[in-house]
Amino acid sequence: MKNFVSPFLFCLFVSPFTLHAESSPREAQVLRAIDDICGDTWCEGNFNYHFDGLDVRSADKQVELFFRMILTEPLHFSVVSDFAGPAKVLKQSFHVSCTFKGVTRAEDLLSGEHSLRWDIYESLNECIRVLEGRLSQVAKP
Repeated sequence: MKNFVSPFLFCLFVSPFTLHAESSPREAQVLRAIDDICGDTWCEGNFNYHFDGLDVRSADKQVELFFRMILTEPLHFSVVSDFAGPAKVLKQSFHVSCTFKGVTRAEDLLSGEHSLRWDIYESLNECIRVLEGRLSQVAKP
């Protein structure tokens, strides 16, 4: 069965991550595996990433990964009004998630103790690619 990943953006002011503060050892293992591959893949671009937690919904056969994408470069704007000079957004953080369908446990995302399954990696890569594209458009002045 092919896994399906859907990107989802969260409101910037409401964080679902407090629900996932206590993760199981397996969930922590998955987050470490994702964080380990980050430096070789997505983390080289315009965003920094912080992987916060998983929501395992066994009955729905899906696992949702919650993370933050933080814009690495400040945004500069020209004159804002007749009385104000240039403005900057120094840091922009987006709370996002990717959902993996067809899995019922956190360990279903792993191929070993320290690595993601290849199909999960590809699904996550595609989800992040979509999110980066959409957020890059939102973050433009």
